[in-house]
Amino acid sequence: MLSKYTPLLLLLFCGFSEKSFADSDNQVWSTAAFRYTTTQDVKLGFVQHLRLDQNASSVLSVMPALEASISPHKQVDIGTGYRFIKKRSKSGDFETSHRIDVNAEIEKSAGRLTGSYRLRGQTRYEMDKNEFDTSLRNRLALSLDTDSQFTPFVASESFSDSADEGLEHRSVRSSLGTAIRIDKNHRLKLRFHYEIALDGSGDVERILALGYQYRRKQKKESASTP
Repeated sequence: MLSKYTPLLLLLFCGFSEKSFADSDNQVWSTAAFRYTTTQDVKLGFVQHLRLDQNASSVLSVMPALEASISPHKQVDIGTGYRFIKKRSKSGDFETSHRIDVNAEIEKSAGRLTGSYRLRGQTRYEMDKNEFDTSLRNRLALSLDTDSQFTPFVASESFSDSADEGLEHRSVRSSLGTAIRIDKNHRLKLRFHYEIALDGSGDVERILALGYQYRRKQKKESASTP
């Protein structure tokens, strides 16, 4: 079912003309991830990010990342991550930066609906500029259990940067998509983001995000018989 409609979605997405939207860009983001869960419910992961911009015609960034999280409660998840970033600058050169983030997420279910809130703080060190940039992200999401392999969701996330006067609101990203459970180990996620800048420029980014994840779980050792 997904493969039937994905080409159409890609065609509609790439069909937006950059001339019609002078302050907009169409991007494609892709991720390939591996997640390992221990018997203590500690999740360890590796994620490879690749992002294309300029109507998906040029490489914007390449970012390998390490992630770790733990759930002290069934509805609470606390995690951290490190990301190595090679991103194209305005001059066309690829610049290097490092990013560390810490986040906490809480979710609550009611029937088939599950709501979640995630707070993420992140600091990026840009080597070429020798400076640190700190940001705060707030995300609200709502997903629907369809009793099938598809779990559709909607989300909204705000981005704020640290400034001398406090926090400076940078952009808001609205998202919709679906998580797809192929089997016990394999997952897919298809998302569409619409992000608008809050600096008065009205800049817009439309992002098609495609993600794959392979999951493994540590097996519990069986008790030895006397």
